[in-house]
Amino acid sequence: MSNGGWAIVITLKFLLLVVTGPDIYWTGPVEILKRKSYHYFDHLSSSHSSAMAVMAATPLFSVYNRPSLPKVWGWCLRRNPRQARFRSFFASSSPPPSIPPSNEIDENEGGLKLNSTYKWCAGVAAVGLVEVSYLTYVKVFGVDAFCPVGSDGGFGGCGDVLNSDYAAVFGIPLPILGAVAYGLTTFLALQLSKNDSDTNLRRALLGTTTSMATASAYFLYILNTKLSGTSCPYCISSVALSFTLFFLTLKELNIEEIQKSIGLQLVVAVLVIAGLNGSYNSIQPKLSLENFVLEPIQTEITTTSTPFANSLAKHLQSIGAKMYGAFFCSHCNDQKEMFGQEAMKIVDYIECYPNGAGRGRSIISECAVLNLEGFPSWLINGKLLTGEKTLKELAEASDFSPVGLTDLQ
Repeated sequence: MSNGGWAIVITLKFLLLVVTGPDIYWTGPVEILKRKSYHYFDHLSSSHSSAMAVMAATPLFSVYNRPSLPKVWGWCLRRNPRQARFRSFFASSSPPPSIPPSNEIDENEGGLKLNSTYKWCAGVAAVGLVEVSYLTYVKVFGVDAFCPVGSDGGFGGCGDVLNSDYAAVFGIPLPILGAVAYGLTTFLALQLSKNDSDTNLRRALLGTTTSMATASAYFLYILNTKLSGTSCPYCISSVALSFTLFFLTLKELNIEEIQKSIGLQLVVAVLVIAGLNGSYNSIQPKLSLENFVLEPIQTEITTTSTPFANSLAKHLQSIGAKMYGAFFCSHCNDQKEMFGQEAMKIVDYIECYPNGAGRGRSIISECAVLNLEGFPSWLINGKLLTGEKTLKELAEASDFSPVGLTDLQ
């Protein structure tokens, strides 16, 4: 055969290599020398043609799981003067020597796929572990969590969710439980990345990710029903991470393993939902001003002020004492009735919600900076007194000593 014929054969074999797929390994010149066929071509007439024949007839790549490949090579070499000799050569020669299995080959042929998936699981779980670790720090040290989406557009926007009654299960903060779950998932995934055939580890990882996905779905329901209108990017990201881990774990199971693990998954899901229901059923809904809007109203004082109330009101005004209240506060109205119409015109009263209360209405800054715990509140001589007080208590707190007045009420 001419050099051009051998070149065509080599080209066809290269195209065959591309078509047969990725299960190929370079064997190099050493593999060529190991084959039985090297001495056969010594009988060819031309040394130059012999070299071309060796390159054409001897596989440069070992392609496994391709039992029909010699036939294809034989087809490539047909219609030549030595076709009978080549045919007898392929029929009588033994198959190429098998390469001993190694970790590298196992990883390329199948192990790498599983290991890579579990490494992805470990990476995703590590991201979740960082998130819940930060939220644990926020919970333990009482700082405001950074929230890129929220009412404040910055810090504190996620406080309504992270500080709600639903942020703990049986008194244990959710970030701590999340840290345990993500940490366990990271550990199991790393172990399986080294030995993915351990059935016990695979079931443990499946049970862990199933519980995380179930809890995330339950919390998503709580966020959209009990805490509707609030924003919590940390909650949404945790849901995404949990379901990603669940599907990555499920992806590596075959049909038989999935059928055997359905019972385990159902038991884990039922236990998680029952536990969360038991924890949250005891929570009583709280009335929040954010659910409605109250327009400001002017309350009418119907009582008449006593001489002592008028004197006390003048004294409180002289020392700079202030009363902080809200129009919707019944105790504030009772406090005003205690002073009477004339005295309340003297008292320095601050309305903390002059524009109304509720959704879109906020407390004024003068009241907000004091961190008032309730209404009414009195600021007397630098001390903050919370709650409704009698006139006698206010007189004592302000060091008021009436002269010739015995009605202290």
